[in-house]
Amino acid sequence: MARKDPRHSEIYKEVKRLRAKLYKAKKELHEVKGNNSRNMAQGHIDDLKSQIAWFFLDVGEYEKGFVLYGSMSWKIQGEIKYLGLGRALTGIGHYDEAVKLLKRGLGRFPESSSLLVAMGNVYHQSGNYSISLKYFEQALAFDPGDKLILFSKANALYGLKLYEDALPVYQNIAEQYPDESLFITQVGYCHLQMGYPEDASGHFKSLLNKGCAGSDDYNGLYWSYYDMGLKDDAIETAKEGIRKFPKDDPALYCNLGAVYFEQGWLSDARDIVSKGLKKFPKNEGLEELLKAIEDEIDKPDDNDKKPPIKEILIIAALIKRLRNKRIFRHKK
Repeated sequence: MARKDPRHSEIYKEVKRLRAKLYKAKKELHEVKGNNSRNMAQGHIDDLKSQIAWFFLDVGEYEKGFVLYGSMSWKIQGEIKYLGLGRALTGIGHYDEAVKLLKRGLGRFPESSSLLVAMGNVYHQSGNYSISLKYFEQALAFDPGDKLILFSKANALYGLKLYEDALPVYQNIAEQYPDESLFITQVGYCHLQMGYPEDASGHFKSLLNKGCAGSDDYNGLYWSYYDMGLKDDAIETAKEGIRKFPKDDPALYCNLGAVYFEQGWLSDARDIVSKGLKKFPKNEGLEELLKAIEDEIDKPDDNDKKPPIKEILIIAALIKRLRNKRIFRHKK
């Protein structure tokens, strides 16, 4: 298996358990007689493969998931096989292949909300939010109350920068499912993008107070404080985010490095960005920021040590990219 993430330890345990059941089921298949019994036994084997393969996709092992789904029966597991292969191809980044495959799947299963969501996710992942929105809306016609499809629709609207349209959808599902922090996070980001950092900070703080905040929530609270002009609070939030999630998100290091840079604390900025690059080698945002910092350090500056306006504009562009992180979920 690929490098293990501690957060995925339970998934790997479940994969091990299912693999043992799969091994046993394959052995028993040789002893089964009669076509009906063999078909039932093969269906059980494919079901186990599907569960294992989906877990592989959940932890980013797309190639392994692809192989397992490919070994399943088209006749017995057609819709599930299309869904799994489509998700694997999307994860690998083979978007054109994923679209072709899922179109074939929708030809066989035109009312499958799962396949419609999968198609929407391909376009969403490739940044084509207008087409992804159409597929999510088609899926909602068959499954109007599904929270993940509604969430995907809101994400497409968010990607199109239609924050006023996305906000009520996020708010609705956040109210229905108050224990699912991801929905509250996106309510906060909508408020942030709409220019209401005070409202945004309230949502991010609520998740921090509940103890269920992720790195995205620390990023969101950072930008809320930043937009309110509370630079000291922004710095402390970034520091706390790095302490809690040192290996989760390069944006945490970019945030802190950017504000240090803007304050003219070039040595501190270089140190934190260099630390981030050790965790996330070749990250484009961190590399760009480090170059801007080192360029400024190399230039003589006899005034107040503030970065020139050109470099601040570079950071502003970086800030914009970080805020527009895409979040989407596949429907199982």
